[in-house]
Amino acid sequence: MERDDDDKAGPSTSSTGPAASAAPAAISAAADAARAGWEAENRAAAHRLSAAHQLMTACLDYPGCGTDPDDPRPGYSILDAADVAITHLVRVLAISTYKAGAMISFAADLHLRYPAILTAMTQGRLVGISVSSSGVGDPGGGVAEVEAAGGV
Repeated sequence: MERDDDDKAGPSTSSTGPAASAAPAAISAAADAARAGWEAENRAAAHRLSAAHQLMTACLDYPGCGTDPDDPRPGYSILDAADVAITHLVRVLAISTYKAGAMISFAADLHLRYPAILTAMTQGRLVGISVSSSGVGDPGGGVAEVEAAGGV
């Protein structure tokens, strides 16, 4: 039994017609939409982390937090500013206390140690760090990898 040459070539792979010319445009549009979403997620994470840092600094100034050597206020309880900030984040964001604590720690690191990374997040351009929907990066890494890679 003999096959003719058309069967040997397999299915036609020619890219002619309107569907073939629209495919690259659709792929490009989908890629652009994914990129825009990624940038928006970075900006939203930067906003959450900045708000968490502001909350922590506000809690440091709260009258019941910390000790004042000039006014020891005997008989009054002293609140830990971090616990107050964590409690507010848990209530507002509906996250665990562990995630809230990690978020405050990560926000402090970004504001005090790695402001260039925070700036990149705010601008929506971040390279090499994963930020979850709660705004918390991996507590064991992420920032160090970005710094080791030469920043943003």
